[in-house]
This record gives sequence, C-alpha cells and structure tokens, in this order.
Amino acid sequence: MKRFLIKISLFSTIVFLLFLGLEFLISEGLKKSKKHHFADWNALFNGEINADVIINGSSKALVQVSTIVIDSTLKVNSYNLGINGHDFYMQNSKYFAYTKYNTTPKLVVQIIGNGSLKKRTDLYAFDQFLPYIDDPIIKEVTQDYIGLTSFDYYLPFVRYFGSKTSINEGLISFFECLKKKSDPHRYKGYRPNSAEWDGSFERFVRYCPNGKTIHLTDTSIQLFKKFLSYHKKEDIPLVLVYPPTYDKSQKYINNRAEIMALYDSMAQEYNIPLLDYSKLSMAKDKTYFYNSQHLNRKGAELFSKKLAQDLQKYIQPK
Repeated sequence: MKRFLIKISLFSTIVFLLFLGLEFLISEGLKKSKKHHFADWNALFNGEINADVIINGSSKALVQVSTIVIDSTLKVNSYNLGINGHDFYMQNSKYFAYTKYNTTPKLVVQIIGNGSLKKRTDLYAFDQFLPYIDDPIIKEVTQDYIGLTSFDYYLPFVRYFGSKTSINEGLISFFECLKKKSDPHRYKGYRPNSAEWDGSFERFVRYCPNGKTIHLTDTSIQLFKKFLSYHKKEDIPLVLVYPPTYDKSQKYINNRAEIMALYDSMAQEYNIPLLDYSKLSMAKDKTYFYNSQHLNRKGAELFSKKLAQDLQKYIQPK
C-alpha cells in the first residue's frame, strides 16, 4: 500500500509539473501574440497604448468608431477598447485595467446602447481572459460570470482544457514558429466589418412582431454612475455617445424611451455630454449597416467623421 501511494504521489507530481510547464508556455505565448483580441489585451497590459482618446464600449465601439478617422481628424493618438459581446459590467473592468497600466487619457468616449446596462450571465469569448486571470482586476470580474471555475484559477493548465485554438496560438507564439504579424483587420483596437445587410432584423421582426423589452440591472446602473462620478471627480473629460442604429429597429425596443431617459438623467446629474446619433439620416439607409445594430465599414467611417468633428471641443489642449 505504501509503495502504491508513493507511485501515485510521484505520478501526480509529474503531471502537476507537466501542466505547470504547459500553462507557462501557452500563457507566455499568448501574451506575445499579435492576433485577434490577444493583441489588444497585450498592448493594454504592457502599457503600450497610452492614448489621448480612449473609445470604450461593446461591439458598438469596436466595429463602429474608426481610430483611423479619429486620429487623422483630431490629430490625436486614439485607441478603441471595444469588447465584443460584453455590456458595461465588463467594459468597466477593461477600462480600469487600461488605466492601471497606461497613462490617463485626455478624453474618454463611452459608447452606450440599449443593452449596455444589463449584465449577461455567461463569460462570452472567455478564452481572451485566460492568460490574464491572475491579474486582480480580471480575476475579480471573471468570477462574476458563469464560465470559469475555481480549478481554472488555481490548478495549472486546467483553464486551457478544451481551448484548442488558444493552446495552438500560445505554443506557436511562444516558440515563434511563425513570424508574428499584426492582425490586418484591426487598427488600434478598431475592427471594421465590411459585410452587407444580413437580414437578421427581418427575421427578428418575423419571430418577435411585438418587439422586446431589455431588462437593465441595478448593479450595472450603479456601476455606471460610479464610472461617471470617477471621471467627474478626477476631471477627466468624458462624453457619452449613442451611435446610429437602423431607424426601423428602434420601435422594437419596447422600453427604449425609458432607457434613453435614464441615460439623459445620469448625464445631467454628472454634467456629462450625451451625443445621440440615433436620428442621423444615415440611420434610415441599410447600405450603411450589416445588421440593425451595427454599422459596416462604410457606415462606420462616415459616422466616425461626424463624431470626430463633434468631439473637437471636448479635447483638452496639450
């Protein structure tokens, strides 16, 4: 029995060390990756962004606010922190992770939408967080979602179980098996989508002719107020921006008026500008959208030009 226990202990130690080594190789490799969302997180944690203008938000920021246009129009260094699929609860953590490792921006543009102040339950696209879950900010926020378990945080390599893409990318990056190239579809966080209208809105109307109600969470509302208060207290210029959505889709959000009234009341309470672009003429034209909630590249560049012009007066002089 004693010999058996010794063998089990030795085997467990070998497996533990093997997993520890694999986790190190993969995580360190992903931290060098220039692909997909890893490139943006790496720039953030390495303190390489240090932007004058930060665009924060969900995919409504990611695909719709062109850092190319913002930079060229305003003569600034901008960066888009947009995080696909996540509402303000996660956006807030990504923004404060940015401020921890980078310089304070001269202007923050917070992109808002109908669903910004709800909170999803699942940890969407969880693989992007895996190399960084030891960071206190990321560890704390990811634990508030369904997705990762205690084993992922405290046992080596477990976090990568089933994530073949992350494993391959991490190992390739670590050993530099391929020449590291920047993602050609991203520019300083901005990831435009050149697709044409996909018809998803028509399908939504067919299945939900009475529209839908978006249920906001008090936790997210209070967090958003804290975000606004922080910028007011620290004297960091902040602008709230509601980007264009396809105009016919707006009436299918049953409580849209209440949502907009909430944003307006908070903007007034903290004396923060709110720019509402939902009534722009381009909102009536499908050729500028790939679905009812997102502008395509053509629409994003047109909108970004208008936005950049309107932001001019809010940028502090150097």
